[in-house]
Amino acid sequence: MIKFEHVTIDIPVILQDRASSFRHVLARNVGGVIRGQSAHKRVIRALDNVSFTLPPGGRLGLVGHNGAGKTTLLKTVAGLYPISAGHVQVDGSIRTFFNLAAGLEPMQSGIANIKNIALYYTQDQREIDDMVPTIVEFSELGQFIEMPVSTYSAGMLARLIVGIALNFKGDILVMDEMLGAGDARFMKKVLVRVERMMEEARTLVFASHATEIIRQFCTTALWIEKGKVRMEGDVISVTDAFHETLDFT
Repeated sequence: MIKFEHVTIDIPVILQDRASSFRHVLARNVGGVIRGQSAHKRVIRALDNVSFTLPPGGRLGLVGHNGAGKTTLLKTVAGLYPISAGHVQVDGSIRTFFNLAAGLEPMQSGIANIKNIALYYTQDQREIDDMVPTIVEFSELGQFIEMPVSTYSAGMLARLIVGIALNFKGDILVMDEMLGAGDARFMKKVLVRVERMMEEARTLVFASHATEIIRQFCTTALWIEKGKVRMEGDVISVTDAFHETLDFT
């Protein structure tokens, strides 16, 4: 179960100068509302009094414009942001899809990097060792799997990282948009695996700008605007309402 009770997250930003401060705010990509404190300090209210309950087995889609607070909410579920007010309850192991390259060592081989990055998902060395052949096969890197990843093309590196991420399970799957990993044939393989992971996970929280994907995988939805919940309900009603605010002209 995931339960948010009146959750607020304030992120302080120290300003060096006007131009750099705006770049810094944009780089944080947390959305929300900027609040003044002093000439050299601002606070971004990334989430503002957010409440919802997702029972075990629930599939929640997050919709909203860029900077609305969707990613902040996902990272709060994952325990990556300290809350400023309210209460968060998350029951179950979590699998996140954020910084998939954490732990990557360019001068080490693909095999070594599988073992390094896998430690972010599990501390069970036997589980990691058992999973290595599956990841090697999934990534389709052939003999390059023994080469330093600094020799990989961008597409090869994406295959390795995505291959690792898609082969460790969790009770709660937290995903921000879909994964991209090279050519269309391999991407189809990735999507099939993602669908299987979503089916196997007890609970799903998924953010995307693609409402058709939200409808495909989720049963309920939360519409976030400027860090606040604008609408909550069944996925069709919420995505229809959100879709009406989009300007396609």
